[in-house]
Amino acid sequence: MLSEWTSRLRLHNWPSPELIQEISELPAYLVPVGCKNSKNKHMEWRVCFIGEQKLTSSFTECQYKLYIIFKFLMKEELKSICDEMSSYIVKNIVFWFIESTQQELFSKENMIEHLLSCLQMLQQAIRDNHLPYYMIPGRNLLIERINQLQQQQLIAKLDALIQEGPRVILRCPKVLEALYNMSPTELTKKGHWRDKLEKLWLEWQNIVTNKDEDGKQLLKKDPYFITVTERMYDTVWPLWRLYQKEGILDIVERKIYYALL
Repeated sequence: MLSEWTSRLRLHNWPSPELIQEISELPAYLVPVGCKNSKNKHMEWRVCFIGEQKLTSSFTECQYKLYIIFKFLMKEELKSICDEMSSYIVKNIVFWFIESTQQELFSKENMIEHLLSCLQMLQQAIRDNHLPYYMIPGRNLLIERINQLQQQQLIAKLDALIQEGPRVILRCPKVLEALYNMSPTELTKKGHWRDKLEKLWLEWQNIVTNKDEDGKQLLKKDPYFITVTERMYDTVWPLWRLYQKEGILDIVERKIYYALL
């Protein structure tokens, strides 16, 4: 199923041949998830590739920050128009963009320019009602997910965001707060902490995505999953192990949720 993905021509060496080979040898999973508005939704299955985690782990710092800021904008500006505007859509846009861009162009000086390019790519996908799944381009991630009114509203909103140019980044509340309320030292420290938490959260999400209830139960015994989870807990609350009261894990998870807002 990945033959097209592994063999297609790539002009900018991302993913690298070594990473492509590694991903092609990883297992895939069938999950009971159908197309949202399909008449046969209850009978449909979806193939998911855990290799996506390897792809996000290969991001450079600039590419990773591009992904995070793009995700912020999606949540703040587009999610209210259409709930289908998810982080999964963001991830696929970023995958396509990174593959089609010279790797040496990814730098902090060009990051906002790249963000605007990703917004334009998303706008075109919405206009065409077609966003190929990065791993299997024949699968359209937007099929039956956006109605005509939402399509018009999303295109108009994205046009407004693109026209703002670099100032669009100020639409991210966390960025705006940091610019006005933190010293350069505090901002740097907070940025490193946030980067660490975001990477752990992304890693955690990649592990649990599309797992059914039985799969999630099995994860509780997976040493790798346990390590990622505990590192995430340690990041938001280093002393969580000292508390044994019932519901303590719910408290830690709420701390993670609010930290990532």
